[in-house]
Amino acid sequence: MPQNARVLLTLSRISPEKGQDLLLEKLIEWERRDDYPREPLRLFICGDAAFMQGIRFFEKLRSLAAKLKKTRVIFPGYATGDRKRAFFALADLYIFPSRHESYGLTLLEALAAGLPAVCLDHHGARSVMKEEFGAIVEPSGLIPAIQHLLNDHNLLRMSSAARLFALNNRFSDQAANLAKLLSGDLPG
Repeated sequence: MPQNARVLLTLSRISPEKGQDLLLEKLIEWERRDDYPREPLRLFICGDAAFMQGIRFFEKLRSLAAKLKKTRVIFPGYATGDRKRAFFALADLYIFPSRHESYGLTLLEALAAGLPAVCLDHHGARSVMKEEFGAIVEPSGLIPAIQHLLNDHNLLRMSSAARLFALNNRFSDQAANLAKLLSGDLPG
């Protein structure tokens, strides 16, 4: 990988609701514009195809990725443990392009790794994301947000804020609170 490459990462199962196709379509549009970055851009789409529509959707993603001429897309498959941590360490920016989520677990993991993030606007993103460490946008705002954050010299500040937030908002705590709420032990 070129030393000056900028690295985007998304991590989830390969499935239509996860929105990887939206990200690729927006990158295709960006490549046609004059403001595409001079540095090499790499996108890692980590995850395996989902059981139901995953294989067909994965083929669609490969087809979209083949249309990109300046952005190199890598599909490394499922990542867990040390391998997942290595991808977080490699990335400059985490992209959470899901169309909908009930909770942003991989987003929280990325924040804990100190990655600023760009998320599409849905409940799962809003439950985790704060403007101090990235952006929540509509699909039309995806590339402007990525572009802005890749050019922002405050990424280190965002990384520190993201890590601190994630360490203080563990998924296990959120799950326990939800269980208490559902059982009637917490006021709704």
